Amino acid sequence: MRTDQLTWAHKARGGLGPDFFNGRSWAFGQSVLDRGAYGWDGGLGRSWLVDPTCDLTVLVLTQRMF
Repeated sequence: MRTDQLTWAHKARGGLGPDFFNGRSWAFGQSVLDRGAYGWDGGLGRSWLVDPTCDLTVLVLTQRMF
């Protein structure tokens, strides 16, 4: 669940611009960063991130939209 599931062909055709996938990719339902961190930013103010190299877990719950 924490490994890159996109091929270079997928990355070339998707994203929000030509550099969107620099340093990041997509796993099963979550964003994966090249440094090993993974998580998700939800559309209604919920975010979470796990960074195993820093032994860090972040959970942010807000009641406002971005």
